[in-house]
Amino acid sequence: MRTLARSGEGGNNRKMVMLAKRLPKEVRRKIQRQMGIKEEKEDVQRKYRNVRVKLDGYAFDSKKEANRYLQLLMRQRIGEISGLQIHPRFDLNVGGDKVCRYYADFRYKDIDGVERVEDCKGVRTPIYKLKRRLMKVIYGINILET
Repeated sequence: MRTLARSGEGGNNRKMVMLAKRLPKEVRRKIQRQMGIKEEKEDVQRKYRNVRVKLDGYAFDSKKEANRYLQLLMRQRIGEISGLQIHPRFDLNVGGDKVCRYYADFRYKDIDGVERVEDCKGVRTPIYKLKRRLMKVIYGINILET
C-alpha cells in the first residue's frame, strides 16, 4: 500500500513539474519564492559564447583569459615580468567627476620597469573602445589586447 501511495504522489509531482514548466518564467519564479523553493539555475548560452573559468581563486570571463593568466604567471616565475595583478581597477574621472570604472584583465611591469595593462579581447565593443581611449587620455596607458 505504501509503494502505491508513493508512486501516486510521484505521478502528481511529475504532472505539477510539467505544468510549472509551461508557466512564464516570471510567474514560475514568483511561485517558487512564495513556496520557499530555490530557483533552478538554467543553462543559458552567453552572449559572446565565452565559458567562465575559475582558477587559483580567480574567476576569469573566458578560457582565453585563463590561459593568458597561466602564461603571465610562468613569465613572472622566470623573472621576465614582476608585480602581476589580476583584474586591477581604474577609476576614469574627467574634470573631477567619475565617468566610469575600467577593470583590466592584467597589470604588470616588464623587465625594463614599464607598466603594462592587458585585456583579453574576443569582441571589441563600443564601450570598451571608449574606455580604452579614456585610459590613454587620463592615465597615458595603452592597453595591450591579446
